[in-house]
Amino acid sequence: MTASVGRIELEIDEAVLAVARAYAAAHGTTVEALMAGALRTMGADVMAARLPLGSSRPFITMFAHKGRDTTAHFLANGAWDDFEQPMPSFFYSWARSHPGVIVDGGANTGFYALLSAAASDRNHVLAFEPDPTIRGLLQANIDANEMAGRIVAIAPALSAQNGRAALYIPPQDHGVIETSSSLDSRFKSRFSEILEVETVTVDHAVQSMAPTGQPVSIIKIDVAGHEVAVLSGATQTVAEHRPVIFAEVLDRSDCGALSAFIARHGYL
Repeated sequence: MTASVGRIELEIDEAVLAVARAYAAAHGTTVEALMAGALRTMGADVMAARLPLGSSRPFITMFAHKGRDTTAHFLANGAWDDFEQPMPSFFYSWARSHPGVIVDGGANTGFYALLSAAASDRNHVLAFEPDPTIRGLLQANIDANEMAGRIVAIAPALSAQNGRAALYIPPQDHGVIETSSSLDSRFKSRFSEILEVETVTVDHAVQSMAPTGQPVSIIKIDVAGHEVAVLSGATQTVAEHRPVIFAEVLDRSDCGALSAFIARHGYL
């Protein structure tokens, strides 16, 4: 049996449809109205950001998780490039004009990974997110945008060497999805959990995980105080590919070491 909601047609088993009709009648409504309400409820938790003309797709979507994902919630109330201004505009422009491999260190729930894949269908994203809870949300956003072929959610944390390390998970008690897990125990004054995770260098990841023959166009580093270690593990990639590097730099970051890296590799 086929039931229609607007221009959507769904194949529904006769027995299931009979139960649905009885339920709808008991509540003074119709199956079609119930289905439309369910679709509105599902859609209310999905935020869409319309992208510039010429993108490989017109928009990206992210689950808001009832407003707990602050990035997705922001997209619902502003333009895609208003978030963390002016970084999204520069990031998108480079990803579109210089397609290749994007290394997303600290992918969180996936805004920049999705933006990369949408900028050009020739981009391939290595999205590193060691926090298993956040990685699940990242994967859900990748799947919702049908980008699993060009974005890979990767469990190891980026660091200075391959191995294992402690990942410090901050408290989840303030009503939003906390995405500031760190390999640096000093990044937060307290934490709710410590997980042992695998670590990998950018150089090793590019050699073993990136599509062969593609240039590394962008390295994004949002790793809550571990930036210098990530760059230490990326020297070969930086020397060979000269990617644009986007790195979060906070008050507690080692600006001296970051400046030395920039000077040593001629990024001045």
